[in-house]
Amino acid sequence: MGSIIRTQRKLLNFTQEQACVGICSTPYLSKLENNSIRPNDEILMLLCERLDLDLKQFQTVDRTKYNELLDEYYEALLFRREAVIQRKFSEIQEEMESFHFEQKQLFKLYYINDLLRRDLLEKAEGVLGELEQYRDAFSEYQKYHYYKVKAIYHLKHKQLEESLIMFKKAEKLVKEATTFEPDFYYYCAIAYSRTQQYFRSIENLNKALDFYKKYIQIDSITNCHLLLGINYLLLHEYDFAEQQFNITLDVSSTQNKPGMRAKILHNLGYLKYKQGHFQQSIELLKESLNLKGYTKLSLNTLYLLSVVKMKINKNMSEEFNRGKMLAENEGNLEYQYKFKVLELELKGTLTEKENVQFLVKDILPYYKSNCDRDDYRDLISKIANIYEENGSYKNAAYYYKICLTI
Repeated sequence: MGSIIRTQRKLLNFTQEQACVGICSTPYLSKLENNSIRPNDEILMLLCERLDLDLKQFQTVDRTKYNELLDEYYEALLFRREAVIQRKFSEIQEEMESFHFEQKQLFKLYYINDLLRRDLLEKAEGVLGELEQYRDAFSEYQKYHYYKVKAIYHLKHKQLEESLIMFKKAEKLVKEATTFEPDFYYYCAIAYSRTQQYFRSIENLNKALDFYKKYIQIDSITNCHLLLGINYLLLHEYDFAEQQFNITLDVSSTQNKPGMRAKILHNLGYLKYKQGHFQQSIELLKESLNLKGYTKLSLNTLYLLSVVKMKINKNMSEEFNRGKMLAENEGNLEYQYKFKVLELELKGTLTEKENVQFLVKDILPYYKSNCDRDDYRDLISKIANIYEENGSYKNAAYYYKICLTI
């Protein structure tokens, strides 16, 4: 009660003195806001009138059934029971007017999980905005869910630093979660992987994987093994990486999901490229591309195919031309930049002064804000190498130093 009154008072920009004048003393209101006392009915009614609060939310009503309804909705989300999710969502909407304030906020936090799961980011942002003003009134349990969904929201927008800050806040409160949440550890693993903290990523993936295997959540098992493979690949543990990718292929073979198979083949193609097996890499990447088709989802495969073929014959391939055009048509700036750099390398003009400035002034800031750290670090290393080749040793040293700190 106290936290709700305090939050509403602050939203109205009332001081304690302004809120309680003619109703009660300032020390009394302070104790009420700190939940040290419960006001009598008359004072509570007057404060609700002044602060435009609904008195009903403070009246003693048995809301056990609403808590149970929220628990059922949450459990359905946890176990991916789609039909139950929809049914419980509808039931909650019918009962929403009778929900207590805290129950309404908790429902919104659970609902954001569902929106983020379905990549409905604009809707998630809107609900997050509604919750922001009540954050000070959250219980520890609600704070855990709030930090968690904020972390996932930032992660899906590639705001990695902000995401990690929120994940770390949620980690401190994870004991408040009444149920083990594998998705929390899975998304943590993605954030750690994209910020080059591969061992932490692997640790979180193994926590999530135990749950997913226990409840036979095939899609989640596949995603975990795929990310494990990517982590081992980036750690140059190629045998372990291939083992994980093959497990993923085996698991996914039980389902008719060409999109997942395309992802796995893409990563196997990248693995073979890193091992120097270029022809095997091309075959795997072409198979991945056939499954994806020429859509925005194929940009990474078109780019990687262009890179691998460039290693063999130093020419612009059909995949290069298609990828470059697709990136422009989709307005995908990341891949527009990647294909542009590749084009300059193929033409042998990347080291020219105006192109180096293009790398430093345009592409590098974009990579820093929007791309994974591996891409950002690789670009800095490329810039440092160019400066060294051009005899600009001071600039080369500057960028090598940055590269070492990432």
